[in-house]
Amino acid sequence: MIEKKYECEVITPMFMSGANQQKFELRPPSINGLLRFWWRASSKISDIDKLRKKEGKIFGSKEKKSKLAIKSSLLESDIKKVKNFKGIFKYLKGYSDTEREYLEPGSKFEIILNFPQEYESEIERSMFCLAKYGGLGARNRNGFGSFDIENFSMDFNVKKYNKVDIRDFHTFSEKSIYYSFKEVNNWKKAMNNLTQIYKDARYKVKESKLRKYLGGPVKNVTGERHAKPYFMTVNKNNNKFYPQILFLPYKYNKNNDFNEYIRAHTIFNRVLKDKAKIIKEVNNA
Repeated sequence: MIEKKYECEVITPMFMSGANQQKFELRPPSINGLLRFWWRASSKISDIDKLRKKEGKIFGSKEKKSKLAIKSSLLESDIKKVKNFKGIFKYLKGYSDTEREYLEPGSKFEIILNFPQEYESEIERSMFCLAKYGGLGARNRNGFGSFDIENFSMDFNVKKYNKVDIRDFHTFSEKSIYYSFKEVNNWKKAMNNLTQIYKDARYKVKESKLRKYLGGPVKNVTGERHAKPYFMTVNKNNNKFYPQILFLPYKYNKNNDFNEYIRAHTIFNRVLKDKAKIIKEVNNA
């Protein structure tokens, strides 16, 4: 077994709780679940049975205990409360109608991982993707819970996904796109910009039959909802804040609607492309 320590800084407000939903709690089970997600999204294993077997071996399953042990602790924490979900917090509406604690940007925490050395590269890759493209806690796909890992970098060469077929779950593939937008001076502006860009893009998908494929809340649309394939987050570098959106579509096959699913997101992505300062195909990121 080897041990890896990651000192992290919160970039955008982080909402995470346990049994007491009003209290902030940095929960290892939640971290495990998100590491599992990004491991699966970035895995090269094409055979689904082999993928599930390997995933269960590392992160645990009904039959096997996880080989990944996670500890977490707050280092320099500033826990605040929000009750009236207004301003930047209005995008959490529906998450809670009661007072909630959150970890303020600038706070620091530590994640300690213990695991067999044979899984080191895979777990490091998952940790990198979690910080680069995701976040921790509630509404992490909407930019909340973004964080940076201090003194941690890796050569995440995503060119290998250029020839990876789209699959039945969110994963890096030939259709994935990474959008990075103009840097700003603070996290609030970064979050506001992300939200406005997303709204503008969603508005362009005017056909009601297509809007259901976006996954976000859309009025006057009936039918099945879909998991949103957009991962919004804020990265920080040299005191500059970079809004970004990662498009990770999956192979939606309900009623043979995949072509319509892709058509809806093609319209949506045109707006993201127009607004991006730097646009990189995922295979060039």
